Amino acid sequence: MDREDAATLRLSGAWVQGAPVNTAALETELGGLAAERVIADGSALAAWDSTLPAFLLRAHGLCREQGISFEATAMPEGVDTLLRLATSVDTHVPVSYTH
Repeated sequence: MDREDAATLRLSGAWVQGAPVNTAALETELGGLAAERVIADGSALAAWDSTLPAFLLRAHGLCREQGISFEATAMPEGVDTLLRLATSVDTHVPVSYTH
């Protein structure tokens, strides 16, 4: 944690299909986090595919559930746009129809 009100999630290496991604550990860490916001730092990222924005979207959702603000910084070109588009609307809740 860099400051009392913020925690930094440093992402590094290749984020591609087949690379290990531990979202369970993220959930555990966020559950005990006292910070008001999480900053995902992508300055040390290498190759990436849809695995990276999928993880960031999951992290964003987990933060939202905990009442923690989330921001991504120093991400590869295009990732910020994808994340902004994916989070610009509320989560869709399917309507259940009964007959």
